[in-house]
Amino acid sequence: MNRGILIIFLVSFFIFGGGKALAISPSVGVSVTPESVSPGDLVTIELESFSTDLNRAEIVWVVDGIILLQGVGQKEYSLSAKGLGEQTKVEITINTTNGIPVLKTVFINPQSIDLLWEAIDSYTPPFYKGKALPSRGALIKTSVLPFLKGSRGTFSNPNSLVYNWEQNYKPYPSVSGYGKSFYVFRNTFLQKEELLKVKVSTVDGTLTASNSVNLSFFNPEILFYEKKPAIGVLFNESKNQGLTLTENETSLLGVPYFSSTKTKVGVLDGTLSLTWKINDSFVSSDRPDVLTVRKPEGESGYSIINFEVESPYLYQNKEESLRVSF
Repeated sequence: MNRGILIIFLVSFFIFGGGKALAISPSVGVSVTPESVSPGDLVTIELESFSTDLNRAEIVWVVDGIILLQGVGQKEYSLSAKGLGEQTKVEITINTTNGIPVLKTVFINPQSIDLLWEAIDSYTPPFYKGKALPSRGALIKTSVLPFLKGSRGTFSNPNSLVYNWEQNYKPYPSVSGYGKSFYVFRNTFLQKEELLKVKVSTVDGTLTASNSVNLSFFNPEILFYEKKPAIGVLFNESKNQGLTLTENETSLLGVPYFSSTKTKVGVLDGTLSLTWKINDSFVSSDRPDVLTVRKPEGESGYSIINFEVESPYLYQNKEESLRVSF
């Protein structure tokens, strides 16, 4: 009895072992470039595999139900993304050489975000219409305005999104996370540029968008303006090329554009150290950013005026000179 059971087992094993091996579906990877698609982007979809030869496979690309590409070795396809939140469905059929078809589906859902920045401690005079540029060591705030639109046509709440921040290709998990739509940092003085990138996604990951900005940093710049008692500062014309005194006296305003200050009125709040010199001699002034110059009686010639601005808590300093003729 025992012997018969043994023989049957051996024969059964032999028959099973000699049968045809089960075919295994090959693995095919799909890459989409760019990873986060914006409206109108040129999107490239590429297939790759280490388990089957795609160069010999017949590949069919169907976009929104229409065959747009078909042929042997057609591993790549490019198309333009639609408008914001308008989804494109790409179905790929790979007929491999071993007769086993592989099906892949890609959904392209273009989204958009704006990445804004400001140098929050960069000084500009009142009513300055331009943007304050960041100087070396400046404090920068970057903010995200997300436009993630779902299939129902509604936009996601910015406070309900997940933000992942990178600076100079390095992830910053401490400032990333749910609802963290802004990032504040101080530039390292030796870092001439800062590359910032943010990826925004819904909690379930179905909608994503990314954007980046490359910030360049500048040296502060000093401009001189004439200040008249009756009409105030003549901001329409700087006097850096020189000033000729036509009256007995006038006042000069030195403006340290883009110097980093602790407040927006940092020129007067003691954050910056301001120094005036006339012909290399230090002079004092009632107001640190204003110097009154007088024409010597019965003399003609010129004087060299120097104005130096230094930020004690940063490695920022700038000096500018002006020739005053009389």
